[in-house]
Amino acid sequence: MIRRSDARALKKLRDKYLPLVQKARAAKNSNEVKHLESEWSTEQLLVLEPTSVLESDLLVAKARKYGITVPPIPSDDEETEDWKQTFTTYEWILAETTAQRLRKEIREEKRSDYDEYRKWITTLLALVGFVLALVSLLMKQKQPDPCPRNYYRDDAGACVFALSPTPHPQGQQPKQPQVPAATKPNQKQTP
Repeated sequence: MIRRSDARALKKLRDKYLPLVQKARAAKNSNEVKHLESEWSTEQLLVLEPTSVLESDLLVAKARKYGITVPPIPSDDEETEDWKQTFTTYEWILAETTAQRLRKEIREEKRSDYDEYRKWITTLLALVGFVLALVSLLMKQKQPDPCPRNYYRDDAGACVFALSPTPHPQGQQPKQPQVPAATKPNQKQTP
């Protein structure tokens, strides 16, 4: 993965060398083209290799954190199948196959750690749920409803008969409350 700063530096290099290479190709100067491409490649390595070294060091540190065996760095200057030397700074970085293997082992180790946590958390939550359910059953006191059968509670909390409305004698409507007529201000009411 390329960092943003590296991507910007590579873009600057491309903007610098691409016109020069195209100009040399147009002039059909193959020696100049090879020379410019070589310089371009070297400068790209100067940008990318420090990032590769950093990524390699971080991967090795993470692998050691999880107890994964990391191949030893060669004591001589010869590259091995696990390590290779950078071209510009001569630092050791992991070979791609070794880096992939370490990433896979780190991922498996993380997953096994998470599985262990998940097992404990599941057990703990089940136990807490059981205790809460048991407490709820033991502490709940059932009280009978004081309303008789076929009654319910209205909004005020009073018992109201549910099956039929109160009967009114035929021809009579329930009495509506009398509201006094509006009076004008400063006028006395006469009885």
